[in-house]
Amino acid sequence: AITRYAVQYSTNGDGTWVTGVIPSSTRTSATVAGLTNGVGYVFRVAAVNAAGAGPYSTASARVIPAAGALTAIDLAPHANQRLQSVGFGAVNRLPEGNVTLGGIGFSIPVGGNNIWTGEAATGTNPRVLDLAVNAAGVTKVYTLINTLWGERDSGARASITFYGSGGAVYTVDLDGNNHIRDILWNTWTNTINGTCTTNVFTAGTGQGIGTNNQVRLDMQTFTLPAAFATQTLTRIQIKDWGGANYQRLIVTGITVR
Repeated sequence: AITRYAVQYSTNGDGTWVTGVIPSSTRTSATVAGLTNGVGYVFRVAAVNAAGAGPYSTASARVIPAAGALTAIDLAPHANQRLQSVGFGAVNRLPEGNVTLGGIGFSIPVGGNNIWTGEAATGTNPRVLDLAVNAAGVTKVYTLINTLWGERDSGARASITFYGSGGAVYTVDLDGNNHIRDILWNTWTNTINGTCTTNVFTAGTGQGIGTNNQVRLDMQTFTLPAAFATQTLTRIQIKDWGGANYQRLIVTGITVR
């Protein structure tokens, strides 16, 4: 009796095969994680029983995985401050509405409060932004996060955690002058790592607070562990352990793929 199936994949089909998944049941569908968008793959399947694996099937037709759809998370129910109010008179107003920044679409509510900040949140530390997502198979998350009074010291004063429906959990500490920095060019934090965090918007040309100051939005890209590809991303939780004049987060947008 068949106990399960083994699924292998190859980029060329000429003998170099990788075992992608061996489900623990006889179900006839499976998700193969860890593939690369834009690369062609062929697949084959073998039945497995107590005696081992049988012969593999003829290779499938070549398929090319593509990047999944982008879904912007609605921050409106959690918004407690207006992005444009922290621009400090920048020459160009900060964006709002459905915008594309760094090649990723974000939704920034138009008019009124449209961002979440640790400064305007209430309660004791950590101040928490808890977002319901409920999107299946998410592999990447893009965020627009900056700070007020950014903290230069090593050791995170903030974090982001992703929760999967099957128990997957992934936490990233957000370090100042690495993952996050001030929204305003000033005396606090002014550098980012340029890899998982990149600048996607700048307005103004000067420095400091004034009528010609420089403000910026930075985008963080989080690649979730492979386990999330077969689960539903149920929620994202952002924590802020800062304080007045000691780093508070500004969350402008979140989009999942």
